[in-house]
Amino acid sequence: MSIRASKISAFRQMARWLRSHHVMLKNTAEYVSYVGIQDLGSGEAVPLVDDPGGSFFPSIDPNGEQVALTIRSGDQSDIWVVARDGGARTRITEGAQAINPTYSSNGDWIGYFRMVDYRFELWATPVVSGTPGTAIKIYAADDLDPASGISWKI
Repeated sequence: MSIRASKISAFRQMARWLRSHHVMLKNTAEYVSYVGIQDLGSGEAVPLVDDPGGSFFPSIDPNGEQVALTIRSGDQSDIWVVARDGGARTRITEGAQAINPTYSSNGDWIGYFRMVDYRFELWATPVVSGTPGTAIKIYAADDLDPASGISWKI
């Protein structure tokens, strides 16, 4: 099989999976949110991340293999990447008060907001072969609103 045919086959497989599943955010009775995967055919939902502090703001990478999300632990919120099958986790930030991760269009970067000195900053971390690189600050302003999210193209 040629590389092109292999890529087309992988894309079709991912497209079939995405048509039959979606990443969801759900609140439990204890008011803690978790990120899960739901089979749209059966309706069955399985937690992808079910940490006691909660998880939120899921973002699927362009290849459909991983999910970047925010996990809260105590008074800290950090960005993690989790394999779509619920397997390995990779920490992207540590003690960063980071939220709302979004993959770049090519999947090589994860952008996110950080709370620093009571204002939000826009940061990005390169992720090469699942390994995070050095984070860079892109922008900071007193009126930056993380609720709007991040939309970008590389």
